[in-house]
Amino acid sequence: MADEPENLTLRLLREMREENASFREEVKARFDKSDAAIAELQGAVTELQVAVAATRADMGIVKADVASLKESAQIIEHDISGIKMRVERIERHTGLVKA
Repeated sequence: MADEPENLTLRLLREMREENASFREEVKARFDKSDAAIAELQGAVTELQVAVAATRADMGIVKADVASLKESAQIIEHDISGIKMRVERIERHTGLVKA
């Protein structure tokens, strides 16, 4: 009988050790999955950063083009005003329109 409690204690300690080892393996496996997920997320973030940088560069080009178009539109508007004035003068001079 004296051996029995000691054997029971040893058996319980062995079971606890096995459970602990099993738990450690499970946690390690989860961390490995987490590391892979983190690496995947970091890759996605890097891709997004590259895409945002490219979009900013494109926006800079578009902004410059819009400014150029605005300037061209102002020049064309000025030229059209001049042409209108000349046409009105010609019409008055030739009598096509009552002055």
